[in-house]
Amino acid sequence: TVGRVEDPDLREVSPGLGVDVAVDARESTAVQAARLAEYAGVTELAMFADEQLSLVAGVVTEGGIAAGKTVQDLRPLAEGWSFIVAAVVRGEETTIGRGDTEIEPGDHVVVMAETDRVRDVIGMFGIDTEPIERVVILGGTRIAEMTAEILLGTGHEVLIVEEEQERAALMARRCRASILQADPTDPDFLASLRLGSGDVVVGLSGHDELNLMGCLMASAVGAPKTIARFGHRNVAGLLRNVGIDATLSSRVAVANMILQFVRRDRILSVATVKDTDAEAIEIELVTGSPAVGLELINLGMPRDAVLGGIARGRGVLVPKGDTVLEVGDHVVVFAKSECIDAVEKLLLA
Repeated sequence: TVGRVEDPDLREVSPGLGVDVAVDARESTAVQAARLAEYAGVTELAMFADEQLSLVAGVVTEGGIAAGKTVQDLRPLAEGWSFIVAAVVRGEETTIGRGDTEIEPGDHVVVMAETDRVRDVIGMFGIDTEPIERVVILGGTRIAEMTAEILLGTGHEVLIVEEEQERAALMARRCRASILQADPTDPDFLASLRLGSGDVVVGLSGHDELNLMGCLMASAVGAPKTIARFGHRNVAGLLRNVGIDATLSSRVAVANMILQFVRRDRILSVATVKDTDAEAIEIELVTGSPAVGLELINLGMPRDAVLGGIARGRGVLVPKGDTVLEVGDHVVVFAKSECIDAVEKLLLA
């Protein structure tokens, strides 16, 4: 059984109460919100293998090195590091990346690389980001508080805007962020914050319409980057071209946790990617796995799947065709949903 349990003390004792997995959507949503704020401009950032490998998604710009080149053309330009283009989303079509895949301006690319190379990925593909100094959070929710604590811990200035007086006063007593009582959708108030370079606005209220309007108003008065939380995932994909740079969803966070539990036989983490019908899964290879001892080129991976990274011991590597898979490897595979069962048969004992 899977239960949504937000109290950390209850989560610790939940196995004794017959709950196999206790999930807290707030915590995972806050972590994702903080990551997106840190790398404002990317549309997706998921980490695997104890945060050693990252999946980065974003929109290719005209000025990006990658624009107009194939994946194979780009590989020699990555001096001292490697990457895998897991997918290219063009319109409504998702294509798994191959050497001859051409990257065009406006493409939504999904790339796997070592976590300490995320900035290099952003630069190569021209994903429009900039260093963030101040984060303005709209809505005084518990997720907002948790996100603020993460960002404060990494040296960012954080403001939380909450309209209700009682809630704002409560937050001011227990949160280290600066609390402002105001309507987060009021353009005059948002203009008074002098939003500009180095700022990102994150809508984390419990209301989709407030997050949408607040971010749109913030963008209109100068916020260079905006991120909004939405309850309905089908809304999120419609907003990238209307002033919302990235979206996140508590429902998707819970769904990913449940998928991980359902496929719990050596599957360590699962992440779905917006605008695609694909998933990234992390699998530990054990003795008896049919993949152990094989070179990647001989693995027989489905056409609509790609092995994007391997964590081996304390190191990570972006695989090549002659990479031999070993017992204990943590492999991250990006695959369309219809290929997941075939991927599991290849990798699981």
